[in-house]
Amino acid sequence: LLVAVLSVLLVEEDDKEFYYNSYSKKNELCSSPVDIARMKAFTSHSHLFPRRQVSSIGLINSFTMITPPGADPQFKADVSDVVATVRQYDPVATLPGLLLPTHDSRVGYFAIRSFWVKSGLRLSPLPDFGVAGDTSTAESKEAERIRRWRRGIDRVYESRDVSLTDTRDFHFDSTLRLLHYTLQNHSLSHNYFEDILKARCRDIDVKQYETTQDLINHASLSCGSLIKLVLECMDVSGDEVSRAADEIGIAHGLTNALRQSIPVLSTTGKLIVPADLCIKYGVKSPRYLLSALGMGDEKGKRAMQCAVEDIVKIARCNLRKARARKAKVLAESGDEAAFAFLPGLVSETFLDRLEAKSFHLTDRKLRIVGVGEHLTCAFKTAKSSIQRTY
Repeated sequence: LLVAVLSVLLVEEDDKEFYYNSYSKKNELCSSPVDIARMKAFTSHSHLFPRRQVSSIGLINSFTMITPPGADPQFKADVSDVVATVRQYDPVATLPGLLLPTHDSRVGYFAIRSFWVKSGLRLSPLPDFGVAGDTSTAESKEAERIRRWRRGIDRVYESRDVSLTDTRDFHFDSTLRLLHYTLQNHSLSHNYFEDILKARCRDIDVKQYETTQDLINHASLSCGSLIKLVLECMDVSGDEVSRAADEIGIAHGLTNALRQSIPVLSTTGKLIVPADLCIKYGVKSPRYLLSALGMGDEKGKRAMQCAVEDIVKIARCNLRKARARKAKVLAESGDEAAFAFLPGLVSETFLDRLEAKSFHLTDRKLRIVGVGEHLTCAFKTAKSSIQRTY
């Protein structure tokens, strides 16, 4: 447990590369050289955001926290690769995975998380499997990425009873190999993978959700399915467990949307705040207000903060609902479900920080996390795993 906590603290969590790097390309928010210069000024504090380090991955595996005893070198390399992917692109999800109760559940967790992350990486190269289609434009490239992942997942299920050494399709990707391994040991629902990919399609097609319910549905489709797959890695099921997974998934998904709101807006033009909340609070130029150009518009900023506060309240409400089910959930799952729901605690930490910043998404200090907060969050998560709470 101590190694798990320290391994996370060895990573200096920052969102600079993921959060601000998106401003490096001209996009629809920057229509003139002056606008671009202002954007660069907004992201000029690079000394506040040191690059993440992933050197402690070897430390994790050396303590056999993830890799099962007797695993071959290729398996160990695959585990290191998927853990590195999660630590780089979704670092707050690392500790909950390390705290799962068995080797198999940890391997499955990081394989599923890696799939969830990779299928949504818009600026990374296309995967090397399932090659088909014309990828000449940015739009078709993202659609092709999802098609390739869909073909990869389909192939994993088609080959679930085949030895990994006989499946050439997985030669290029560690995530698919580990999903194949997990599927041979646990019953993972194909439709949950498909739901995650459907959510990725919506990320491409929708620039702003019309209603708050549309945003909630997306969070459930993406993160709710993710958590249900992790539960299946531990062979956990049940009606109350499923309902709580949806609620934790909604809270987790809404929190991720808020955390990533600025880079997603700048790279894709997608706005996290739904149209109905913009109308409700009179947010007339949401994209402008979430850019550096809107910093002086105090009236507009307050309206945007009210809209963001509503999203935070919905996330917290779903956390409370899931926690109210705790007795029934643990009765159905034999305490195992609490491990899968630990990401809800991590999400709550960001919601607390956002509330402390008066729901100001563009606050420069929002994503600067001190060592004290790292320790508090890490030990709170570790304590909850021991006490089977979430």
